[in-house]
Amino acid sequence: MGNRVSSCVRALLGVVCVFVGSTVGSGVAHAQAGDQEITVAAGPVYAAAPNFRAPSRGVGLATSVFWGFSPSFSVGFIGHFAHHFAIRGGEPDDSNDVLGAFAGAAYNIDVLAVVPYLSLSAGVFGDDGDLRDGQRVAAAIRGAFGLDYRFRRNWSVGAEVTWHGLFPEFTDFPGYSAFWLRASYVFELDAL
Repeated sequence: MGNRVSSCVRALLGVVCVFVGSTVGSGVAHAQAGDQEITVAAGPVYAAAPNFRAPSRGVGLATSVFWGFSPSFSVGFIGHFAHHFAIRGGEPDDSNDVLGAFAGAAYNIDVLAVVPYLSLSAGVFGDDGDLRDGQRVAAAIRGAFGLDYRFRRNWSVGAEVTWHGLFPEFTDFPGYSAFWLRASYVFELDAL
């Protein structure tokens, strides 16, 4: 398991280095994020739940819709689905599905071709197993750091690392975490 974790960390660092390198090596970058934009994103997600009583690793999909009311700030919704597989040697019935729905805000740290951002949201998690002590739905918070590369005015690709904490023990670390590769389309409201 330690090798898998270190491989994931190395892959994540590689993605960060590519994004940072493309920004530094591109010379003068032009501002990409603007105000009055709707950004729709979707993509595959890898999730880990070391503190759940359910199986610990899963894959799925995530999607989001955010309204950028300024170049730096946006608000929106995030949806998350992951199927967690049975732990090796476990029963096939040990697999479970986890759903998450969140509403929150994001802050773009910079608005160049590569847009790093932070996001904080509140919402709920639900699954078809037991989240904790028999719970099937739990209130949660979600924190994220991501990078989006706007290769066209209306298109971007990126990656996001998220941490989810479940109430009332939302300070358990690492809690529920996920890595999301995403593709986004940006609708400019002025053009509609």
